[in-house]
Amino acid sequence: MRYLIPLLLPALLVGAWSEVKSGPFLVISEVNDKDARLTLNYLEQLRNAVGTAVGQPDLPSVWPIRVVLLKKRQTYPELKFGRDAWMASIETINPKTSASVVDVLLRSWSGHVPPNIRRGLVTLYSTLDVDGTRVAVGAVPATKDRDWSRAHMLAVQPEFSGRLRVLLANLGKGVDPEVAYRNAFEKGPQEVEQALDKYIAAGQYGTAPVSGRAINAQRQFTPKEIDEKSAALALADLALANGGDPKYELAEGQGLIALKKGDKEAARKLLANATTAAPLVEYAKLLPPNEQKPILEKAAAANPLWPEPYRLIAALETHPAQKLAALRKATQLDPQDANSWIELARIQEAAKLMADAGKSWAAAERTTDDPNERERIRQFREAGTRARAEADMQAREEARLKTEQEMQDLKNRALMEIRKAEAKANAGKPIMDASTLPEYKEGRDSKTASGVLTRVDCQGTQAVLHVQSGGSTTKLVVVDPDKVEISGGGERAFTCGVQKPAKKVEVEYEAGAIKKVIRIEFR
Repeated sequence: MRYLIPLLLPALLVGAWSEVKSGPFLVISEVNDKDARLTLNYLEQLRNAVGTAVGQPDLPSVWPIRVVLLKKRQTYPELKFGRDAWMASIETINPKTSASVVDVLLRSWSGHVPPNIRRGLVTLYSTLDVDGTRVAVGAVPATKDRDWSRAHMLAVQPEFSGRLRVLLANLGKGVDPEVAYRNAFEKGPQEVEQALDKYIAAGQYGTAPVSGRAINAQRQFTPKEIDEKSAALALADLALANGGDPKYELAEGQGLIALKKGDKEAARKLLANATTAAPLVEYAKLLPPNEQKPILEKAAAANPLWPEPYRLIAALETHPAQKLAALRKATQLDPQDANSWIELARIQEAAKLMADAGKSWAAAERTTDDPNERERIRQFREAGTRARAEADMQAREEARLKTEQEMQDLKNRALMEIRKAEAKANAGKPIMDASTLPEYKEGRDSKTASGVLTRVDCQGTQAVLHVQSGGSTTKLVVVDPDKVEISGGGERAFTCGVQKPAKKVEVEYEAGAIKKVIRIEFR
């Protein structure tokens, strides 16, 4: 079955082909123009409904979306990526095609949509009812689940429907779910889930009108006839997207087929002249690393909404600032990619941008509701938290050392100024011998007093000796008894108070205002 389309190409190309375009959509038809217009009107009303829900009615798509209308042929209703666009083939619009279109649009949106909310919205809008400009949401799909029921309640029930846009706008900006839900509904997520339990139990699923886009398909959508070559290229892209091996005339298409078959040398030669973004990226991957960046930059210019070239450029960069810039651009274009957020957080930590790293870890965790994946990201984040704490400690220590060094430098400069001033003041004066200064003499200036020790006044650990000689008395202070040298014969001890009997002594003491006892010799 995978080769059915290329085998049928000659038959498919019989008859007239036309295309009609609006926004990111291109409807290519081998049927009548009316069906092409109606299909395009449905797609644009679908884009408007989803865009209005997220606060961006003119919602872009990273890649063009091409839908081929066929008559009684094998169709591929789900969008799959081909050479340079999302491709699908249908007889008439259907929930599978609608669901894949909604998924592509939500993934192209620059805001963050939690996985469970995104799944619910995809299923909800897959059954959108469109009749001209009259649009209604809420028709029950073939299979209901909790995510669809949640989206249905929030979009259809009057209690919630008018505030769904507020919730998605908050979540899209990365606001914490608890805050986002309360901003929208004045209820937390758990309260909304409790209301959902009752809603599912009741099982009453109605529809609600949605503001349609003012489109006059007959006047605004003008089909243009295309030649067989353009139709053949579209069918080849469709075949490539669904696993076939079409016979491209276009060199970059041939290069992708060669690459698919493992012939890298042929692919490199064929893709060298590629002009669209995806083939350019495949060509860059076949080159040595030092030759890849210019080709990746060319791919980024060919499709400015595609994050892949920036991811690959980031992997090539060795300069931290350039690597950060490329990763920031990648996460800006695709906020749903956990791996890009994780890599960005790691690079930010290495650059000691710890606050930014914390935000990136949080963004990575928001991209999934898989418990195992969340745990993996949390472990990475905890390691990052430890790194931030160590970096903070190191920064504080470096700041302390810097302050101390600055203070020491200030002291050194002040001391140098003093030395300069001293040198200037002493200029021309004779050099003084320090050994002649009293404070630098080796011996102590002392005197002796000989006489009779008549009295000792004790004052704590100190004492005052009264030494009488002739008619005068000299008072001498014992500051520290342990440092006084005592010698001579006879009784060497004395008590506090009057000495009975009085003792003959010779006392050596320091000359000065306070006569400190140095030595006592009893005689």
